Amino acid sequence: MRRQYILFLLVFLAITHYNARSQGLKFKGNSYLIQERTSYNVFNNSSPVFKDFLTIDFDILCDTLPQVGYLFRIKTQNPDLTFNLAYDSQGNNIAYHLNLEGKSRLITMSIPKKDYTFSQWSKLQLHLDLINGLISFSIGDHSQTEKLNFPKYLETKVLFGCSDYFIDIPSFSIRNLKISGKNMAFEYPLSEHTGSVVYPSKGDINGHINNPIWLINDAYYWKYTGQQMSKKVAGFNFNQDKQEIYYFNQDSLILYNMVNGKISTIKYKNECPIDFRLGDNFLNPSNNSMIVYETYKTLSKDVMMAEYNFDNKTWSVLSKDKLPTERHHHGRFFDQKNNRFIIFGGFGNLLYTNDFYSFDLNTKTWSKLNFKGDIIHPRYFLSMGYLEKTNSLYIFGGMGNESGEYNVGRKYFYDLYKVDLNNYTIKKLWEIDWKKEDMVPIKSMIINEEKQSFITFCYPEHYSNTFLKLYEFSLENGHYSKLGDSIPIRSEKIGTNAQLFLDKKFSKLYAVVQEFDNDDIGSKFKLYTLSYPPVSFDSLQMTPPSGKSGRTLIYIIPVFILIVILTSIIYWRFRRRQDSSDLHALSTSDENQSLPEQEIKKTPNTIFLFGKFSVINRSGKEIEYMLSARLKHAFLLILQHSANGGITSKDLTDTLWDDRNNKKAKNIRGVTINGLRKVLEELDGISLIYEKSTYRIEISSKCYCDYLSFLTIINAKQNQDNSVEFIRILSNGEFLKNNDEPLFDTWKALVEDKLESELKQSLRNCYERKNYQTVSVLSKIILDISPLSDFALSYYIRSSIKLNKENLAEERYQKFTNTYKQMMGEDYKTPYEKFIR
Repeated sequence: MRRQYILFLLVFLAITHYNARSQGLKFKGNSYLIQERTSYNVFNNSSPVFKDFLTIDFDILCDTLPQVGYLFRIKTQNPDLTFNLAYDSQGNNIAYHLNLEGKSRLITMSIPKKDYTFSQWSKLQLHLDLINGLISFSIGDHSQTEKLNFPKYLETKVLFGCSDYFIDIPSFSIRNLKISGKNMAFEYPLSEHTGSVVYPSKGDINGHINNPIWLINDAYYWKYTGQQMSKKVAGFNFNQDKQEIYYFNQDSLILYNMVNGKISTIKYKNECPIDFRLGDNFLNPSNNSMIVYETYKTLSKDVMMAEYNFDNKTWSVLSKDKLPTERHHHGRFFDQKNNRFIIFGGFGNLLYTNDFYSFDLNTKTWSKLNFKGDIIHPRYFLSMGYLEKTNSLYIFGGMGNESGEYNVGRKYFYDLYKVDLNNYTIKKLWEIDWKKEDMVPIKSMIINEEKQSFITFCYPEHYSNTFLKLYEFSLENGHYSKLGDSIPIRSEKIGTNAQLFLDKKFSKLYAVVQEFDNDDIGSKFKLYTLSYPPVSFDSLQMTPPSGKSGRTLIYIIPVFILIVILTSIIYWRFRRRQDSSDLHALSTSDENQSLPEQEIKKTPNTIFLFGKFSVINRSGKEIEYMLSARLKHAFLLILQHSANGGITSKDLTDTLWDDRNNKKAKNIRGVTINGLRKVLEELDGISLIYEKSTYRIEISSKCYCDYLSFLTIINAKQNQDNSVEFIRILSNGEFLKNNDEPLFDTWKALVEDKLESELKQSLRNCYERKNYQTVSVLSKIILDISPLSDFALSYYIRSSIKLNKENLAEERYQKFTNTYKQMMGEDYKTPYEKFIR
């Protein structure tokens, strides 16, 4: 138990570290309707009194489009002493105007646009020295101070965005908001992901916001930016220096400017001298050029490498030298310092390879590199990255075998090698005992030197329609975690390609997916963006509950997870010692006893809706990735209504595709149902039935679904055997935890209501039987579901006193009253003594 607790704390610290770097709040500005613009009242209904000084500082990020409006206002006890900060980027300069509202302009900070970096965070600070009568304003490296008479204290309201009749606001983002005086300080990390309540990390006053855009979502949800198509073989790359993504074929080059969003097409001034088979390429910053290469043979021309110069828009022949075989999905690195290009591995001519080859840009020839040390088995579909500090390449994963012969069969590798370019040695760092669905990584990896880790996409390439999933791996030991949501990819052709690029300047990740047509020539290019560093789903959820609903089944809070683990241990212990039919008749148990292993998670033909959505087929493999968002929504909607006979085809269509015309909606529905049936065929004991224009899902005893088991237990007043099953279900996590679709909100609320009702009844029964330890645990669970339940608070206080733990009772009461004031805006009226009586 102690070991599990320590491990959880390490995970929690990692999660909060990500949160701290990916937080922020974006304001909807003048491009939105007035009622849709963002307003943020930092102190909500309170007006803190600051003495001696008042300092407001935060990071700010402004959009690139010319705009004008107010950023924030400060109201004080004196209506004549109200301040506002206006922003104007319409001219050649970026102007910040600090005003004494309705009276005069105090400070104007004007910065030439050529010296102002958009899309990068800047530090902004306003400091009011109440003692010496000074007001100072700074943005980045620019600052200015003026004199102004102040009272000795300020009773303050701070308002960002729209307020009162101030409705003209620019589009901007802030993070790390801090407001302080001599006597008090407030810190708002702005790390929420949803809702209208803003929680401080320091201080005890919540803020309120309307129409927010929470930036942490941009670090989890990939943003689809657009696509292009080419009828000819095409390639792509990213230029870090210019923030440009290139998509090109033999005729032209399409340029995406990732700063201003502009797209332009460039026609070459001369004919491209190389026939593309794969479109592999690398950039040479020293020449401002792009080099396109083929390793084995081209379609007709004998040119194997050609260089495109971005300055004069012309091509030139670089080399006709080629390698012994093709190198599909090889690793690659351009060694700019030594003016050479290095590749490793790949597949071609029915052979997997583990050779290193280097192309010398001076001699224009390929040569084989020889290394000492550990041997990397032949493979392709590998990921390769470079760390400048150690001058080393890192090679991860892939697919191949020891012999290199295709006919021997293939295996998936989950290992990492360090290739030292100083002494030409190879060292195996680790190998993972991978228990999940077999996957391969993409060619590129991004190494984080500070964290000693790398990120890359992985995906099961053996499925036609699958998903790219972003993983982070430790360089030291291979510990890994999944970050961000998934990106769909059609992995039908060997030419299918995906790359991951890091824009260090603007802290962005760019994902490019290239899918080839059936002729292996035409391809589709898709572009996605994500804020860096990316966050996990748990990190996204590690914020206080919003005001939308006071009931959330199980939030990812360390205390609650520990309670669930402890509860499961107690249940398991009691089931072995006690012959009782009461679900919650728990007793004090040894906390060091390990949690019972949940074998059901490994059982074939199982579906889990509590916690992480999971579908395990008859072979015991996780196949959730086979359910696209459309298929998953259809499955859940049909399952939800199956208990009441099913859902009509019309209701299904109106719910999921009401924005489509009848013909299109019918076609989409048909494709969706066929796709869903194909996925469900992977399991035994489950069927999708269509009768009398109604869809329903039938599940027999051969297939397990935790939601149906939950309903059976709740409705049938469970027996002893079901009590353990009930706890297993709850310990997995929140119902539909990873699904934030509004169309399932009612369903989730109904499940939560049933659970809360059952827990309350069990609480009464346990108290009557004098099982006070159990009462304490159960009341905590109810308070996590319903934070303002004085029913649960009453039982917790009384049971704690019975257990001679009055200090815990007092602490819980204090926590309850603080929460009540934050959520209700008023003091809790019932005194502690009344609960004791």
